[in-house]
Amino acid sequence: MLGIPWYVAIFQSFPEALLVLIVGFALFHIKMSWRDAVLIAALSAISTYFLRQAPIVFGVHSIIAIVILVILTVLITRMEIWPATLGILGGSVTLAILQSIMVPIIFSFASIQFGDFSARPWLNILFFVPQALVMIVIYIVVLRNGWYLYDLSRKDKECA
Repeated sequence: MLGIPWYVAIFQSFPEALLVLIVGFALFHIKMSWRDAVLIAALSAISTYFLRQAPIVFGVHSIIAIVILVILTVLITRMEIWPATLGILGGSVTLAILQSIMVPIIFSFASIQFGDFSARPWLNILFFVPQALVMIVIYIVVLRNGWYLYDLSRKDKECA
């Protein structure tokens, strides 16, 4: 268990959920209002705060957080479960890839160990900033170029 203080939920969990939503949905050409995205991200950050306080094996909380994000998205937007799930998984995989590339590099430059996060929770926010910036760039590039992995916005859904 690696609990997080309230400020990590606000400054890391909230923007992380927001970026997972908008990047993942952009990758699948799914439209979502900013109002809904912000509401879902806020509720997700609150649930993440409590989830991270629970005695759950580290890593499992991420899977539970993804499920919560899907449930919130379906309930708030009335979106079908499969497009919501694919969009959120797309955003989550993008973030996971960035984390697997960037975190080891940042660890080596900053001489920080994983255990330092519990003693200095603000490191969560600091480590998230470069990932957030790259996610924002990905979002902008995807939108400006009209790129997507698969168009889930199509009404006929002959392949879905």
